[in-house]
Amino acid sequence: MRDAPGDDYCFDIGPMGAIGEQGSLMLRINRHCPWNRCLFCSAYKGVKFEYRTEKEIKRDIDAIERLSHMLSSAKPGQPGEVVREVLSKHPEVYDDGSVGEQALDVRYASLTHVARWLVSGARTVFLQDADALIMRTPELLEVLTYLRAAFPSIERITSYARSRTLTHKPVQELRALREAGLSRVLVGVESGCDAVLEFMQKGVTAEEHIRAGRKVVEAKIRLVAFVMPGLGGKGFRDQHMVETAVVLNQMRPDLIRLRSLAIQRSSPLYKRYEDGAFGCPSDDDMVDEIELLVRSLDFPCEIETGQLTNMLFEIAGKLPEDREDILKTIGRYKAMSHEERLRFRFQRYSKYYLPYVIDRGRSDFELEEQFEEAYDRLQRGAADAERKIEQAIFEMKSRCIP
Repeated sequence: MRDAPGDDYCFDIGPMGAIGEQGSLMLRINRHCPWNRCLFCSAYKGVKFEYRTEKEIKRDIDAIERLSHMLSSAKPGQPGEVVREVLSKHPEVYDDGSVGEQALDVRYASLTHVARWLVSGARTVFLQDADALIMRTPELLEVLTYLRAAFPSIERITSYARSRTLTHKPVQELRALREAGLSRVLVGVESGCDAVLEFMQKGVTAEEHIRAGRKVVEAKIRLVAFVMPGLGGKGFRDQHMVETAVVLNQMRPDLIRLRSLAIQRSSPLYKRYEDGAFGCPSDDDMVDEIELLVRSLDFPCEIETGQLTNMLFEIAGKLPEDREDILKTIGRYKAMSHEERLRFRFQRYSKYYLPYVIDRGRSDFELEEQFEEAYDRLQRGAADAERKIEQAIFEMKSRCIP
């Protein structure tokens, strides 16, 4: 949603948040990604990065505050009920005849977003889009100070940040941002292997990941590292996770989130896959990588696999105390026979992942028919059942990533 200059009842909301930020207020610091070259990512391809000014963002905060006052005057209830009451009380703001259909849609989206945030307690904020910390520190400090003055209830502010961006931020500036309210930084490490990082055009080195992570930790900002099992493909499979563990052990993030590779059709990596330049690892390969990582980490941290691209999405715990329990979960899967693992994978993806795709209107009859055909072959014990199942799972992953 783009800015509507002079409109006091809407603000700019970007397309993406982050895991664990579902109840957060989305405050857009910039639009899109300043790097936007990673082969595995399709989030901002085809759109140009735009730097938003301090004045624009403060105007958004004013609009959010205005909407929160309107919502607070309504009777307490579910977000939908509160929004309906505000719509009925303020026809001068939400009448499509005088406002126009497009402007009304933008105003309604802003009102609904703030309503959900208030109901969740108005405690957390996520700074959009891909690398909010690229904003000059004095300006970002002004924005954070202005935001917290408007909403004293805020307890946590989170942002994505590229390692390359963080290497250019002095620790003193990061400390100032933490004192102004920045509590958590999410870094897409993805891999600690320079060969993988170069192939994927990540625009950062393993050494830069380490320097960035150490700065965040030194500034006492909570560091979350995203890691992507499978990103080494078949060519760098052994190096990828071994060297990633080495990097993480030096970065020492508070939390590691694993998001196993899924090659989206809209990403540049899909073409490399079609051309044979990248070999997609199997789910079993990625489970092996996760096991290797869990065994190799030598510092206290949390680790989780909550995203559905991870077949074993239930892994969550603290290291080192929960290491053995996590390894037992992995071991139970690896102890299954080949056929049992095949059925397990099919059931996992068809039960949890496929409904997610369908619910968001991103499926089609072809994909559903693929799963039905694969299930039929599995039940009949057909010779090509495994191939059909793997094809169906790959197609599903390539269309929608939760």
